[in-house]
Amino acid sequence: MPEENWLNDSVFTVENFLTPEECQKYIRISEDFGYEDALVSSPRGQVLRKDLRNNERVMFQNEEIAAWLWERAIDFVPYQYDDRSAIGVNEMLRFYRYDPGQQFNWHQDFPFERDNGEQSYLTLIIYLNDDFAGGETSFEDSYSEEMFDEFKVVPQQGMALFFEHAIHHKGEPVTRGRKYVLRTDVMFAAEESEAEYDYEDEYDAEDDDEW
Repeated sequence: MPEENWLNDSVFTVENFLTPEECQKYIRISEDFGYEDALVSSPRGQVLRKDLRNNERVMFQNEEIAAWLWERAIDFVPYQYDDRSAIGVNEMLRFYRYDPGQQFNWHQDFPFERDNGEQSYLTLIIYLNDDFAGGETSFEDSYSEEMFDEFKVVPQQGMALFFEHAIHHKGEPVTRGRKYVLRTDVMFAAEESEAEYDYEDEYDAEDDDEW
């Protein structure tokens, strides 16, 4: 079974989170949807900011895939965060595609909050390929509560990268080839009293939702 590798208190990776065959399947799915310019959030809504990011993106909602990914993630994700219990993966899936010269400059991720108060705290990135150059994910302590030296994560096909939304990070420019990433979020309950989940019970309940 894969094991998590903690890079600091807020960032960890899991190698072989997906198989090469699963990665290729998700690349095909994303290409079938068709990629468009990736937008960024602003006070005016979603806007095109190629100075910040110039990669392409596909977004779609799929609860089956989210449940399937959660079955993989459940053994690695910290159960509690700020007294909230981990309950699943955001069903809004985002696929990123980077060609040479494309990047996602320094930024922080915003939490996703449902109407019932459930909220994301962790970003989940899965590298779907590694036959490219560049494209590392860099982290630094600017605008973050955690203080640490800047470091980079080198993509490996099938590897999952988990980190707190507040951590300042960057998708480095790709210099050769094409990079594919699947990104979603780990969701946490609104309040601990509302989500006293048993991990094994939830895992069993979702075991039939293979995708």
